[in-house]
Parts: sequence; C-alpha cells; structure tokens
Amino acid sequence: MKKKMMWLTSLVILAGIIGGLLWQHLPFFREKEVVWIAVAGPMKSVGREMLQGVQLCLDQTRREETLRWHEIRLVKYDDRGERQAAVNVASQIAYENKVLLVLGHYGSVASLAAGEIYKPNGIPAITASATDDSITFGNDWYFRTVSGNQSQAAFVANYILRDLGKKSASIISDTRPYGASLAKAFKEAARHLNMEVRREWRFDPEEKELEVELRKIINELRSVADPGAIFFAAYIPEGARIITSIKYPGTTYTIIGGDSFSGTSFVEILNTYPKERMSPGYYSDGIHAVSYFLADVADEKAWAFKDAYVKKYGKTPSWPAACYYDAMQMVVQAIENAELHGENIQMSRKKLRDALAGFDSRELSVQGVGGDIFFNAHGDARRFLAMGVYENQRLIPAFSQYQAIPGSTEARKRPKSRAFKGTRPSDAAGMMMIGEQPMTKTRVVYVGIDINEVCNLDMETQTYTIDFHLWFRFQGEFEDAAVRFVNAVNPIRLGMPATEQVTGDIITRSYRVKADFKSEFDLHAYPFDHQILCIRLRHAHQKRIELIYVPDITGMPQAVMHKNVGKSMINAITGWNISDISFFQGTTVIPLSEDKSDRYSEFNAAIQIERREPGFVLKHFSLIIVVAVFLHFVYLMPPDRPGLGMLIGAAPVAMAEIHRLKLLAPLHPGHVPIEHVFFLVYASAAVAGLIFSWMCVTHGRGNPRRAARLARAGRLAHVTLLSAGALLIAHLHGIV
Repeated sequence: MKKKMMWLTSLVILAGIIGGLLWQHLPFFREKEVVWIAVAGPMKSVGREMLQGVQLCLDQTRREETLRWHEIRLVKYDDRGERQAAVNVASQIAYENKVLLVLGHYGSVASLAAGEIYKPNGIPAITASATDDSITFGNDWYFRTVSGNQSQAAFVANYILRDLGKKSASIISDTRPYGASLAKAFKEAARHLNMEVRREWRFDPEEKELEVELRKIINELRSVADPGAIFFAAYIPEGARIITSIKYPGTTYTIIGGDSFSGTSFVEILNTYPKERMSPGYYSDGIHAVSYFLADVADEKAWAFKDAYVKKYGKTPSWPAACYYDAMQMVVQAIENAELHGENIQMSRKKLRDALAGFDSRELSVQGVGGDIFFNAHGDARRFLAMGVYENQRLIPAFSQYQAIPGSTEARKRPKSRAFKGTRPSDAAGMMMIGEQPMTKTRVVYVGIDINEVCNLDMETQTYTIDFHLWFRFQGEFEDAAVRFVNAVNPIRLGMPATEQVTGDIITRSYRVKADFKSEFDLHAYPFDHQILCIRLRHAHQKRIELIYVPDITGMPQAVMHKNVGKSMINAITGWNISDISFFQGTTVIPLSEDKSDRYSEFNAAIQIERREPGFVLKHFSLIIVVAVFLHFVYLMPPDRPGLGMLIGAAPVAMAEIHRLKLLAPLHPGHVPIEHVFFLVYASAAVAGLIFSWMCVTHGRGNPRRAARLARAGRLAHVTLLSAGALLIAHLHGIV
C-alpha cells in the first residue's frame, strides 16, 4: 500500500509539473489576457485614418498569431483635435484605469495637453503624427514614431537650398505649437545654411479678426518682388485661404508646406474652391509638401501595406494611416517583450513603457513601412522624410529624395537641452546632415509602360512575348543604355529613343520594345490557375541609394489606370483573359558576400492573366469523368465473373494514368488540383476492387443476397467518396 501511495504521489507531482509547463508554453492551455489600447484623435476627420492603420495592423497580428498570451482590443476616443477635449479624453482614460497604452493624439496641441495627464498617471502614449519637439521632451511616458519639427525644418531648408535652387525664403506660420515650433526650427536651420529669411508672417487662428490678418498677409506677399520660397508652417484651412488668393496662372511662387500639407484633407479643402474643383490642380499643382510616407519611394514592406490597405478600405493610405500602422507594430512587439503576466494595470504600464524605451538602437528596432524605427533618449524616432509635389491632385515623389547613408548610425546620446542641431552645410555634393544623421541624394526616375500585345505564351518553358511602349521621365541626365531587363530571355538594348520631349527641365524619352520574357509560373492551382507575366528592369550600375524607379501613373493611358484591359487594348493570349495590370517598385538584391549585398531599385509591370475557356478545363477532366462512370459499373458486374469486373475497373484507370503523365509531365507543377482528382479516382478504384472482390467471395460461398447488399453499399460509397473528395480538393485549393 505504501508503494502504491508513493507511486500515486509521484504521478500527481509529475502531472502537476507537466501541466504547469504546458500552461506556460502552449497557448491552448492558457486563456489569453485582454489588453486595451486607446486610439485618440479627431475621429470625424483624420482620426479615422489613424484608426484604420491601427486596425489593419491588429488584423494582421491576429491572423499571424504574433501575440501568444494577449488579445488586444481597441477603444477609440474623439478629442476633436482640441485642447480641452484632449484633456477630457486623457482624464477619462486615467479615471477608467483600463487602457494599457494610448495611440495618439494627432495634433501637437492635443498631445501636449494630454501628456500633462498621462505623465503623472503613468500611462504610456505614442504619437505618430504630432511633431512639436516639446511633446516628448521631459516626458518619459510619451513616445513619437515620426521625426520632430527640428528634423522636418532642417530637411525642408536643405531641400529649398539644394534642390529648389532658392537661397532665400519667407515663412507663413500660425501661433499654435505646431506652427510656432516649426517656424522657429526653420529659421534656425536657415541661419546654419546661410539662407536668407526675407519675410515672416504670423497669424492667430483664434483671433476674431482672422480674415483681416490673412488678407493683410496676402496683400503684403503680393507686394514683395521676390519672397523666395514660401514655407507654410501652418495647418491647412488658413494655408489654403492664402494659397488660393496668391496662386493663379502667371504667378511663379515656389510653395512648400510641412507634413500638414501632405494629408488627404489638403486637396479636399482646396476642392471647396470652385477653380480647383472645375480644373483639378489649378491651385495644388506644383506645391511641395513633406510626407512621412510615400509608397512609391518606399520598400516592399510599404507596398505590401499599401495593397492590404487598399483591399480593406478601398483607398490609398495616407501618411497618418501608415505611421499609426507602424506605431501599432511597436506596441505589439513591446507587449510581447514586456512579458505581462496579469500584474495590476500600473505595473503593466510601467513594464510596457520600459519595453518601448528598449527599442533604442537600429539593432533593436522594429521594421515598419517607413523603415527601421527606434527611439533616442527623449523617446523620439527618426523617420524617413519624403518630399512630394502635387500633380493633378496627387502627391507624387519629387525628382530628388534623400536617404540615410547605409552603415551610418545616429549616436544615441542624451543632449543637455533641445538646442538646435538640425543641419549644417556639407562639402560633398548631394549630401546633407539632419542632426547627426548624414543623408545622401537619391534621384527619382519615373517609368511608364503601355502594353500593345501579349502573345506566344509557353507554359512549359514559362516564357512569353510582350510588345510595349516604354518611357522614362526625369530631370538632368539619365543613362538609358544602362537599363537592364532582369527577366528578359535575351539581353535587350534600348538604342535610340523613338521620341524625346523636353518640358522645362523635365525630359521624357520613349521606346518601342518587343521581346521575350520569362517568369516563374505558379501551377499549384492548375488548371484553375492565374498567372503573372512580368517585365522587370533596373539600372546596371546605380544602386537604390542613388536611383529609385517610380511608376509614372499620371502619364499612363487612362485605360491602364482604370484597368480597362480588354481585347480593345491588348491582343490577349489565346485561351486567357488579362484581368489586371499593376506597376510597382521593387528591389533587386545581389549578394556580394555572406554579410554584404548591393540593392537596386527595380521597376515591375505585372500582367495578371486567367483562363477564359471552359472547354480547357472540361478537356482535362473529361477522361476522369469517364473513368469515374466506368468504376460505378464495376458494382453492376455479376460477382460470378470476377475477371470481367476487374477488367472494366483496371482498363480505364490505366488510361487515366497515361493521360496524367502526358498532361502534367511537361509542367512539373507538384501537387495540383487535377492531380489530386486523379489520386481520388485511383482511391475509388481501389475501394471498388476491394468491394467487388468481397462480393465475388461472398457469392462464391453461396450468399447472393449479401453480395447484392455489398453492391448497393459500394455504389453509394462510390458516389459519396467522389463527391466528398472533390469538395475537399476544391476547398483546399481555394476553388470553392
């Protein structure tokens, strides 16, 4: 009895240890802990875009099961972009004591006000939009995943001097924290660059006589012979009021705005003015604006984000959507790193804040759609800044961009103050310094393709022929002869351009190309497959840090832009429909050693085709249907003639196998739907053979009734097996 008790006790202890280990390491043994994340912003305007970016990231996190022990739930708060409303929201969050972290607020006014409540209550917050440098300075609980106003102002000042060719500028700003700090930082950056600030105008948005103030600025601006570049450090409504009063045909103002001008509301507000609405681009064309996200000059992760956003919301993502998507990525990773285990809310907030502060170097960064994100000692991240220019109401990349030099790092040192370190002149051409980060100039070349014909599709060799017009739109010099078509069957040399057009300092060269290309076809859904026919090109010598190809969407024919890709435009391949054409930038990576590689910008034209002939599928499945019918007849054969039944079952199966080998051998597709159907038929043939043999044995033993029952059961099993198997195969391959 004692031995039994000892064994029982040992088993209980062992079971407890195993159970504890399973509870700790297997998600299905442990209920997920719910954590609440707040999204705070003006929910009737840009706050919706913030929330959409956060929700998209959260959806992907749930699909990929990134978080093992936690379930994130969102709660939204509307601060209307106002100071008092932000105070009320922050106070409510502190009082409810449920939210683990706050994403927001959108503007600097709201963020500064809310930060005064989050800090004493120990509530971590991340803004991915507010840029006043004082938001994070002195507040260990507030983080920012975009560059502050000092970096933005330094970038704009450098761009005005180096790329717009202006040695002087004028500033129009408001008295709100965003505008005031941005204008101050710009003046300091201009001083370091020896750029003249000719005039500065300020207005108070809360002033009752605001219209009088704006009218005064407009009249004085018109009277200045040469104001230089006009930098708007202000929000959109007042900026639009000034722009629509000074910009008309014949004027030559160079206008550049901060990040507020790159949001979707900029064009929306300008469209309230009749001339912009009747003639898109009347006011907006040619205006430059800083953006924290332009997918055209970003990497593959940004393109994937853009595609996912368009599929979910049916529109192109704005930079707030992209930036809050990235902020949510940091939250997810921080929750995982913090190892929260049901502590009280205050302790969980502290652990999460510390986990966020732990993203303090490029090696410990989170890879976002805007590049690697990590925080300095003040909780600020340096995000890639892109310069856009409006063309036909679309913000497209300017011909010159700047990127951080590969291998360079920004020293993470705690400065004694926020004294300006924004920029200093560089002796090297095409270089600028933003803080301690060296930046190098990157050229943008716009590429367009207009397809004339697609033909000669060979599924066995996976090759095809495309006849198309190709053009490049650029500034300065461009080495056309150095263009390489990555997936061309034979080398292509462009030769002399068919046309060349010069408009101001912009050159457009076009070519006519007809050549054979090769792609790796995906045959796993054959014969229900869709294929992508690609044209891929890159520069032979200039790396991505020097040159980026951007799809010239504004120059594409309307039929291509709106996906009207029917027979009227393209001579489609026999048996196929062209369902879609897309253009995007990619990256070619060429390894040099185990730890080094060269990266080249790659332009891609992707033509999606799908089979259009029902007869093609029927031809592939017709013999299978015949075999299935013949196998059904096996159960009708007399059990006293086993040879006949076996012959009727075996002969069509042998024919089917010959057909399968002949059909699929040239394609080497692996496991595809039609091959699985063949295997299903073979399985049903094996079942038929077993049941028929049983029938014959049963009949031979003098039990014909039982043999008849087996025949009926076999016929039912045959139909059931084929039907259920076909539905399962269709489901596994996404056909139904």
